Amino acid sequence: MAAVIGPGKNGMVRPILLAHGIVVGVWSHSGAVGRHADDPVPEVLTAGAATEAEVAAALARYARFIAC
Repeated sequence: MAAVIGPGKNGMVRPILLAHGIVVGVWSHSGAVGRHADDPVPEVLTAGAATEAEVAAALARYARFIAC
């Protein structure tokens, strides 16, 4: 899983999804000006570790935060 999370060649680490304190996936979101409204896109790496509703709720909280 470390290869998916990073750091990549540019030294950046991808944002992670946690379930009960355990890394279960990553997500991506465009930080480009004018694209903050785009929904984050999850990539769950551990099947069954979190429900789709839990992942959606977490990413919705982030989307609300970044839109401020």
